[in-house]
Amino acid sequence: MKSLKTLSIDELLDRLDELNEARIGGEDYHLYQIIAIEEMLIRKFSKEEDGQYGVEKTKKDLIVHLVKYGTYLKTEYKKDDNSAKLTLKKALQYDKEIPQAHYRLGFLAYKEENYATSLQYFQKALRFHNGNPRHAFGLFKQQQYNANLYLSNCALYIAADAQKVSEELAEDIDVEEKRIDSLALSPLYDLIAENDMCLMKHAYTLLTPLGTRTCSREDYEQLDKEYLDHILLNLAGGEA
Repeated sequence: MKSLKTLSIDELLDRLDELNEARIGGEDYHLYQIIAIEEMLIRKFSKEEDGQYGVEKTKKDLIVHLVKYGTYLKTEYKKDDNSAKLTLKKALQYDKEIPQAHYRLGFLAYKEENYATSLQYFQKALRFHNGNPRHAFGLFKQQQYNANLYLSNCALYIAADAQKVSEELAEDIDVEEKRIDSLALSPLYDLIAENDMCLMKHAYTLLTPLGTRTCSREDYEQLDKEYLDHILLNLAGGEA
C-alpha cells in the first residue's frame, strides 16, 4: 500500500470515503486510519492556494473523531484511557478551547490522582464553556455541575497534601505548628469523601419513559440487564 504522503488529495479523499463506508457497515479498526488520512489532508490542503475550505472542513471532521471516538481508537467497542489522552490532546492542537476535551482530560487525570493537572483541566473546561456555550463540544448541565465538584475536590486534595507536608516539616524543625481551623485534616477529608460519593452516585443522567434520574457508573453498566427488551443509547459520548 502506498504511503499517505505519496497520495494526491483526490486519492486521499477516495480512500477516506472507502474507510467511512466500511465503518458505517460495521467493520472495526478504521478510526486510526481515518484520523491519519484527515491529518494528511489538512497538511496537503494547507499548501494549496484555495485550500482553506478543505482545511476547515477536514479539521472539523477530525476534531469530531478525536474527541467523540478517541477513547475507542484501538477498538470501537473497548475504551482505552491512553488512546483517549493522546487523541484529546491532539484535538486541542487544532482547537485549544474544546470544553469536552479539557473535561475528559481532567477526569482522566483525576482517576490517576494527579489533582493539580486535573484542576487545571476542569478550570479550562468551565472557562471555555462559559465563553462559548454553543460550542459543538460544550458541557452538559450535569458535566458543568460535576466539573465544579471535581474542582473542589482537587483543591481539597492539594490542600490536604500541603498540610501534611507542613506538619512533617514542623516536626523536623521543631517549631510550633500554627493551624488554620478551616484546613484541619478531618473536615477536609470529610468533604473529599462527601464530594466523591456525590460524583459516584450522579455520574450519569438517565432519560427513560418513566422520567429522569441519575445513577452511578456501576448502575449504568447494569442497564443491559434492567432493560433487556429496549434499545439503549449513550448520548453523552464520554466520561461522567
